[in-house]
Amino acid sequence: GFFISISSSILSPLQCNKHPNGQWTMREYEQQLCWESRSHTVMVVVAAVSLIIPLSFFAGVVRLMIIFPDKMKYGDVRWLN
Repeated sequence: GFFISISSSILSPLQCNKHPNGQWTMREYEQQLCWESRSHTVMVVVAAVSLIIPLSFFAGVVRLMIIFPDKMKYGDVRWLN
């Protein structure tokens, strides 16, 4: 749950709705136009940089899932510290 909530908060600047007048606004902040204002561009850049955090966590979990069976097969528990 934590990973999903952090990721969706980070990606919120990319979640835009199209209106009948042809403009796109952010789903969370309907007064904020998507892709047309400097503030939205800044939010997208911050979101892109912030994605490093959940992606690093995800990569670490995948790495542990890959090495865990081999370490346990040989009884190597030193790496758990």
